[in-house]
Amino acid sequence: MAWNHDEIFYKTEKLLSRNPAVRLCELEKRLGCSHPTIRKAILKYRSLEYREYQKQRLLDRAVVLLRQGHSVKEVALALGYKWPHNLTRLLQKAIGCSASKINMD
Repeated sequence: MAWNHDEIFYKTEKLLSRNPAVRLCELEKRLGCSHPTIRKAILKYRSLEYREYQKQRLLDRAVVLLRQGHSVKEVALALGYKWPHNLTRLLQKAIGCSASKINMD
């Protein structure tokens, strides 16, 4: 069966915008297709592997929530992290500044 990568990517975008921590296996179930199909759709539109694309979406969402005044702990838990320091480390590594600095901007 040939999949419409446009539609798969659009639906993936929608699901990740609601919950950027969603696992690939959950996307497979919700979209009714395999992970290679999802992977191809993301590669076609973003030139990224799923995990990198998901990480990018997580970072985007984290920055939005932090700028809205949510605490690092609240944001980390909302994005599926068990420990806030994991989110802090990801932010530091990816964008070069601490979560508390983002919160203050």
